Amino acid sequence: MADASFPFNAYLTNVVQLLDAIQHKDTSYTHAERAHRLRHAYSAGAQHFAQSRVQAALATSSTTSPQRLEAALRTTARMVVCAWVDINPDLQAVLTIFWTYQTVLDDATAADPRSVMGTFVQDLVSGTEQKSPWWRLVNAYMPVLLEHYGPFCSLNIYRGVVDYFQGCWIEQHNIQGYPGSSEFPDFQRRLSGLGPSVSGTLFPKASFDEQRLMAEIAVATSTIDVYLAQVNDLFSFYKEFDIAHDQTGLVNNYCHVDGLGREAALGRLTRNVVRVARQMLAVFGTLTGFMHGYVTWYFLDERYRMSEVYQRAGNDDDDAVGLAFRRYYEAAWEDAHVYLAEWAEPSLTSLLMGPDSAGYT
Repeated sequence: MADASFPFNAYLTNVVQLLDAIQHKDTSYTHAERAHRLRHAYSAGAQHFAQSRVQAALATSSTTSPQRLEAALRTTARMVVCAWVDINPDLQAVLTIFWTYQTVLDDATAADPRSVMGTFVQDLVSGTEQKSPWWRLVNAYMPVLLEHYGPFCSLNIYRGVVDYFQGCWIEQHNIQGYPGSSEFPDFQRRLSGLGPSVSGTLFPKASFDEQRLMAEIAVATSTIDVYLAQVNDLFSFYKEFDIAHDQTGLVNNYCHVDGLGREAALGRLTRNVVRVARQMLAVFGTLTGFMHGYVTWYFLDERYRMSEVYQRAGNDDDDAVGLAFRRYYEAAWEDAHVYLAEWAEPSLTSLLMGPDSAGYT
């Protein structure tokens, strides 16, 4: 639980402002359909990451243990099913594998990546195999993913991965900018936010003619980019507050470069994300399911510790903010929670102890 210096009341107020702005309510699936999609996505991911070639490559580039990889896979399966609500189950499974690779990137860059990035650009433009084992795995998987997307969305997806790698590289050095360098926090967050990749994956070519819908996709990308990163920073602020190596989020960086207090920085973040959320709802009604499902994921995923916030939120009639948060939290769990035993079996860790599952993609 965050320590006593955490600005809990201000935090809760800001979260509820976002939930009110989008009128959060997740009714995308029945319980049975959600469980089926989770099983399908998780199973495909477990089979993929249990392959010996994948394990060998991750072992040379990452400190991710089987248990942490298991946790990453559960997280991404739940995220994809919650947020990519208009995507068919088979593509949700493909996306789960793709996003799991992104989730483990922080571990993959625990050591200075310069040793494997010296000729990254030259190798990229010449078609030479990358020196980084992580990049080799991601590049090998890209054709499986990109066959579902047109050229514009494919470029968005790959561009987002390159930006994300660079953003993680910056975060590795705990760079917060300098006092007065007000543009740095949002610049850094755009790099590490994976917004282009998320927006690209929302528009598969089987459902969207990107040539005809170019304007819609381009404009949607500009808003998804901001919504995704800033919702993440708002919900992450609680869990990262007292973690020494996680102090480069937007709230802390706003404080650092502009001399703001935490509550003022939280308010700035929330005003920005509420403004963008209202734009998305007004202009792109088809993104409502994604917007609501993405928020649902934070309620459900254990890493974000929203259960602690729920326990601390007031339950008295005179605490309107606390009651509002509790209602949103309870509704999300009632509508979207599926016990792990219903979908995360057989586990990735159990597959890793068995014979090689080569042949899965």
